Amino acid sequence: MTREEIILKHIKRNGRGLEIGPGCAPIAPKKQGFHVHVLDHCDKKALIEKYRPHGINVENIEEVDFVWDGRPYVELIGRRHVYDWIIGSHVLEHTTDLIGFLNDCDSLLKKEGVLSLAVPDKRYCFDRFRPLTGIGRVIDAARNPQKIHPAGTVAEYFLTVVSMSRAYCLGGERKRRVQVGAFIGGSETSDPRCQRAWVLSRCARMVFHPNFVSTDDARLI
Repeated sequence: MTREEIILKHIKRNGRGLEIGPGCAPIAPKKQGFHVHVLDHCDKKALIEKYRPHGINVENIEEVDFVWDGRPYVELIGRRHVYDWIIGSHVLEHTTDLIGFLNDCDSLLKKEGVLSLAVPDKRYCFDRFRPLTGIGRVIDAARNPQKIHPAGTVAEYFLTVVSMSRAYCLGGERKRRVQVGAFIGGSETSDPRCQRAWVLSRCARMVFHPNFVSTDDARLI
């Protein structure tokens, strides 16, 4: 099965859905006939401006129906329990409040609705040497929700993230050191929500719901 087929496996194609943060790579695009709303951190024009300089194909970027501004999803969308499914591909790990994100999705899903998430497994990706997120940090974030990641979270990300072609990304790279120092010193103006706060793995057995379904195709997701 392809990555897209795995994510769409439990989705009712004729149902009403919401895709969160598709960016330049939607899983359930409108042009393929999906009855879907798109929620992202900025509108289509801003997404094109964001991705085009990196040589990424911007033709697949969807019209954005809802631009997230920090409010709960149900308040932003204005309705409750309206979707048959919600898709979030590589979104969960970027959220500032993991529990809050799941609760937001629950408030929008119908009783038999499906939440389909693609989440990186640290064993096979850029988080290889980062410590697994503990339950204490998840609870603290839920009790003290923030709109952007704190400086410590951003610094930890830059200091430990790796790439396929080299060891620690920070090692020997002055730009990374400057970024970490800027966040800690409070002089960085870019939005650190793009950093991956939560480090997860299927082997950690993180079960969020009695009907939680995990795929064995961790490397594909």
